[in-house]
Amino acid sequence: MPLPPQEVSPWGVVTYQEEVMPGVIFVETGSHGGYLLSPAVNERIPAPVRRANGYYEQDIEAALCAYFVPFPGANPTDVQVVLEAQFPEIYAGIIS
Repeated sequence: MPLPPQEVSPWGVVTYQEEVMPGVIFVETGSHGGYLLSPAVNERIPAPVRRANGYYEQDIEAALCAYFVPFPGANPTDVQVVLEAQFPEIYAGIIS
């Protein structure tokens, strides 16, 4: 089921959004942005690092999305660097 258009995100009023793939949309606000995952897609993120609201900010948490829900345009090297620095338990294989 496609996600409905978003008007507000955790970062404010949505000024732009784009469906990256089914169940994943990128949203931008005047100050920040990130990814919104549908409930079904969000289940792919391990519970210890899953965001209950399905929103993952674009600078760090987006690496979780790109790792567990690979989507077009995600650079695997960048994802690996962020996971190693910010989510070492995933990088070390403790959470999979």
